[in-house]
Amino acid sequence: MKKPLIGITPAYNTTKMQYDLPPAYTNAVIKSGGVPVILPYTSDPEITKQLTDTCDGFLFSGGHDVAPWVYGADPWYGLDILAPLRDMTEVALFKPVFDSKKPVFGICRGMQMVNCCLGGTLYQDLPTDYSKPQEIDHVQKEIAVKPSHAVQLAAGSPLEKIAGTSDLQVNSFHHQAVKDLGKGLQVTATAPDGMIEAAYLPDHPYLCLVQWHPEELFPQCKVSQALFEHFVKACAK
Repeated sequence: MKKPLIGITPAYNTTKMQYDLPPAYTNAVIKSGGVPVILPYTSDPEITKQLTDTCDGFLFSGGHDVAPWVYGADPWYGLDILAPLRDMTEVALFKPVFDSKKPVFGICRGMQMVNCCLGGTLYQDLPTDYSKPQEIDHVQKEIAVKPSHAVQLAAGSPLEKIAGTSDLQVNSFHHQAVKDLGKGLQVTATAPDGMIEAAYLPDHPYLCLVQWHPEELFPQCKVSQALFEHFVKACAK
């Protein structure tokens, strides 16, 4: 049986000026029954269309901050490193992917980017931009394979059904987060301080967004394994 091709958007190493993607992403896709394909940076509509037609699903991965222009905001002083070519690529890629109705999985920055492409906004720097008291540290000091805080899954949500639980321990490496939800998105998980940690789009065949890094937790976390397996299974259809 032919395995589904999963297109993954890579991060960018601004020091070495090269693509950068932790192997945890490709490993999780392979072990879940998919074939990972690292996508190039390009805004060429012919290329993005061919990539959309060729791949069976798309994973928008983590990485640098999403540039404020993507969601119509002015830069905040707490803004971190940007990757302009990646921003332009993902904005150009998202529309044909979205229109194709093929499965979309957004992780960390990927969740933020998809949210912005759907008309949402971001907190640019949580320590200074988030209005609620910081009860938890969203940039953990522990290594990525160790969870650092809990999230509460929305009752009856697709994420709760996939996870098989209403409470989940996750890792956390982000100083930006979803502020206003994009059009049609619904929250499926929140952190103890109220931060949106996951969302989905009911009107789309498969669009799942999580703020944590299940690819890093994958080897020892059954919920992370279920997330990737559910995504790859949707791509196989």
